[in-house]
Amino acid sequence: MARSASVVTAVLFSLVMFVFVVVTAIYLVSTPFVVRTIAQVTQGDSEMPLEERLYAASMTASYVRNSGRSIDTIEYYRQDAASGPESIGHLLDVRDAFSVVRTVWALCAMSVIAVIALVVWRKWWNWLRLMIRVFAGLCIVVPVTFGLLAIFAFNPLFAFLHEVVFPQGNWQFPSSSLLIQVFPVEFWMLSMRLLVLLTLIISVSLVYLHKTLVARFLDVELKEDES
Repeated sequence: MARSASVVTAVLFSLVMFVFVVVTAIYLVSTPFVVRTIAQVTQGDSEMPLEERLYAASMTASYVRNSGRSIDTIEYYRQDAASGPESIGHLLDVRDAFSVVRTVWALCAMSVIAVIALVVWRKWWNWLRLMIRVFAGLCIVVPVTFGLLAIFAFNPLFAFLHEVVFPQGNWQFPSSSLLIQVFPVEFWMLSMRLLVLLTLIISVSLVYLHKTLVARFLDVELKEDES
């Protein structure tokens, strides 16, 4: 493989792998169990009774992931006099966004499996080493930058992400709304930090696995050459 082509493909594949890692982390953070746990930790920032909030948080997480009962969730937020219809509309948008996330995750996963299989078959170990270096750089620079922004500039970052994902602008609600009581800003601050941490953990694990893969197959090749 030519040097220029190797660099370009290594960068592109590193980006695909990084998107796969981030989407995986999003899925882990958004599971009902994790959402319920974060809600419990941040209970001091909500006026809603704990049991109701934990129930609503878990139910909402299941709904947006398309794994819960839609009727229960819709009926729960419909009773919100402050912003019931707006809350339901926003949850529908979040659910649609998660459908896109599932598709992106599946495409990235298939790409990663296919490319790694091709690398092993063609024995492109030098390319794999290059890709690991690029991917490792992404895994350090992007999560650390994002983590610092989440700590020191959370509100602008939160607003920017919502404006990008929900350009229709239906993501702002009064503090008295059920959606804000269930998911106050402190909930999102902790969720974002957990997302960064999981991204780092998964990324480091993948870098280790790739390096182990290269070392193992090179060792096998050396033994075959010696024999």
